[in-house]
Amino acid sequence: MVLDHNASVKSLITALELQRDWGVESVTENIPWQPLEAPTPILGQRRPERAKSTQIGSYAGQSSKKASADVTIEVTDIESLKKYSDHIKDSTLAKTATHHLLPILSDKARFIIIGEVPDDDEDRSGVLFSGQAGQYLEKILKSIGLKQSDASLIPAMPWRPPGGRPLLPQELKVGAEIMQHSLALSWAQNGALPIITMGTTALHILFKKPTRITKVRGKWHDITLSASLGQAKLLPTFHPLQLRAGSVVRKGLWQDMILLAETLGI
Repeated sequence: MVLDHNASVKSLITALELQRDWGVESVTENIPWQPLEAPTPILGQRRPERAKSTQIGSYAGQSSKKASADVTIEVTDIESLKKYSDHIKDSTLAKTATHHLLPILSDKARFIIIGEVPDDDEDRSGVLFSGQAGQYLEKILKSIGLKQSDASLIPAMPWRPPGGRPLLPQELKVGAEIMQHSLALSWAQNGALPIITMGTTALHILFKKPTRITKVRGKWHDITLSASLGQAKLLPTFHPLQLRAGSVVRKGLWQDMILLAETLGI
């Protein structure tokens, strides 16, 4: 650990105690990680300084799709993605959810984060990573020298199921289809960026089978997104709200963020 020689002994002891509480077994990093110090938010509160959704041009190999949608819609930007999603056959969740969560594409993105199925805060606000999850995410990124505009955000599913129930197989298929379009829009804007999945839903979709985060986190995986998009680098990790589960999750997520920082050359 690189120490600040001007730091007081008391501050150093406090920092070491925090690392101990988070489950750190060895001292290898030179920055403290304090994602859980976010104040308790008001449910449904929108996050400030959110990167605006960006409309972009068409992308190769992902033009009009008629097989899955009720009508022919060419997905070329965020608005056409929403129209396409709302017209997918048998997409009943679009009729029961409060809001439709859209990707947040940043023109400064260096990587992509795929979140979970919308929680209550996201469903009420219509904003991906809103509420406490968003505050944790901001602190997590800040801990490795990043900000939200360094990432494009994509939901694992645009709609919250009634009562937050598990997704049905057909609903997972719909989510996978929309996710492919969302990734294509991001790649058209910023190139083939590495992907981080936060939570299990997107991980299951991209791995094409149920997979435990604890079994695959901690390293980059080569996955095939589609015939048109080809391969991508994927780093699975925990969702910010899982930080409250205990030191094992906090330590694992911290290690994954260190790996991300090293990959980006931070």
